[in-house]
Amino acid sequence: HYGHDYALAPFDVDGDGRDEILAGGILYGADGRVRWRHDRGREVANWPNSGDHYDNVVIGNFSGDPTLDPVAGLAASSAGFYLVDGLSGETIACHRIGHAQFIITAKMRSDLEGSQFVVANHHGSNGVLSLFSGRGEHLWSIQPSFHVMEPPVVFAWPGAEADLLWMHTPDSGQVLYDGFGRCLKRFPRMEAVIGEWPHRSLNAQAARFGSRSQPVLTFTAHDRLHVFGPEE
Repeated sequence: HYGHDYALAPFDVDGDGRDEILAGGILYGADGRVRWRHDRGREVANWPNSGDHYDNVVIGNFSGDPTLDPVAGLAASSAGFYLVDGLSGETIACHRIGHAQFIITAKMRSDLEGSQFVVANHHGSNGVLSLFSGRGEHLWSIQPSFHVMEPPVVFAWPGAEADLLWMHTPDSGQVLYDGFGRCLKRFPRMEAVIGEWPHRSLNAQAARFGSRSQPVLTFTAHDRLHVFGPEE
């Protein structure tokens, strides 16, 4: 079975103008027929300790190399993270990093080609974040929080050369991390507003309002919508 309902991703893999659908480790064409199955899908299906399914998947031109794209990133629960060929389903790289729960794609490193994959862990490795290149190379892992989370991507923040990650759990505080796993900025006023508010109910998002090019950080707490800009 393909896994959770967020283990679905559309993308025009063959360039015919219609999207294919990646459902877990199976790519379906617009006609509903199977285009490929992950070549290590049986391994995932038989993985022990909260394994046996795909938690989250992405597919697209992420590697920065037209001879390699498209590629698909598969968060395969306790089997870890797989990068596979988007045209064939063949595994390019596999990393046993714990229980891989979420995948976020972002341009976090201006010194690397393509995009990067941020993989967030759950179940026994809660809060571990790992960054992979678009080619599937492991760049780093950190554990800024002991809560499972899918940190929002913050783009075009003043002073940052690339996208940032917004950590927003009670134990991590309100912090922006860069593409090298470093704490770039803390938001003490935001932390004071949130206090001990349950982190899962923040609905944290980086957003643009109207014609403004500068993103702001938004969240809900204490029955209010709060908006913070770069000047805090």
